[in-house]
Amino acid sequence: DKIHKANFKPDVIFAICPGGVMIAEWLSRKGIGDFRNPIPVRVINLSNKRSSDGVIAESVVVKDDLTSIVAGFEKKAKVLLVNDISRGGASLKAAHDFLNQYFEKENIVTASLFCHEDARAKPIHFTIMTKKTIRFEWKEK
Repeated sequence: DKIHKANFKPDVIFAICPGGVMIAEWLSRKGIGDFRNPIPVRVINLSNKRSSDGVIAESVVVKDDLTSIVAGFEKKAKVLLVNDISRGGASLKAAHDFLNQYFEKENIVTASLFCHEDARAKPIHFTIMTKKTIRFEWKEK
């Protein structure tokens, strides 16, 4: 709803893998786009070195072929970058910095389902702002 109200219609949706992929797919075919004419989705794979408890990302690096992921889109394309959660913001920042190399900064909009109040990089659009530590079972050791 927030993205609709902002009148933002992306040319491409970039999903931070793994959590942003299903969100991007839904937005592409239903939430913003149309299942008959979906918005193209691209996946950004990151390599995270996390703290011992597995929550805080200590370093994040984009692990993708830079040319193929942005191929076919103009520098002024409207970009939506999505993730499932922004705990500390390191993944969102790394992906955003990566996209800034190829697209105009003012045309990159970020969105996340959950955002921690203390995240250093916060998405423009989010569903829930929380103080709680959110953990996903499948990410546990």
